[in-house]
Amino acid sequence: MMSEEMSFDDLYPGRFYKAGNLHAPLTAKIERVYHDFELQKQNKKKSPPVVLTLAGHTREVVACKTVGVCLRELFGNDVNGWVGRTVSLYAGKVEIPGKYHGQPAIRVYGSPELTEERTIVVAFAGKPPFTVVLRATGQRHEQKKADASSRAKELSAALRAAATAEQIRQLALDVESSLAASLITREEAKALMGPIVKREKELAEKDASANVIT
Repeated sequence: MMSEEMSFDDLYPGRFYKAGNLHAPLTAKIERVYHDFELQKQNKKKSPPVVLTLAGHTREVVACKTVGVCLRELFGNDVNGWVGRTVSLYAGKVEIPGKYHGQPAIRVYGSPELTEERTIVVAFAGKPPFTVVLRATGQRHEQKKADASSRAKELSAALRAAATAEQIRQLALDVESSLAASLITREEAKALMGPIVKREKELAEKDASANVIT
């Protein structure tokens, strides 16, 4: 019985990884970066393809220019400095309009060496620019995101349960301190503060009405 994760590319493995082989981001250390002149002759290309050898993997990766630009953004302009660095690759799609637009292609997902996401703009002559998000893929960062998500859920639950103005004011302070400690993101803090301010206003109006009646 074949695995549901098996693609057509998995049926016929070759020397190089293809997008269909990457069912999840592949993270590995770069062992070598070189021009493959033999492959250039075989495919009758004008220029030799750039090939990446990955530690612990028998198959290599043909790195198109988009991949190369992302690696430069991650590890610098000195290609020799890419060796020994760790990259995460995934099955993306061709971004540039044309014959192959939208087709599966290996792309750079990010690196465990990053501490936060980075958005870059890739632009080639005569082609419309496009953005690429390079992600921090390390376990520490993933755990941090999980902790942030958990804290945001706790604060949301506290907001639903808040019944007094004092509780709402304390919740606002908790949101600020959680943001300062990087337990929640700015987007999560903004999403929480809107309802908090609204709820605080509602409770203040309710208290004012009660005082008038009294």
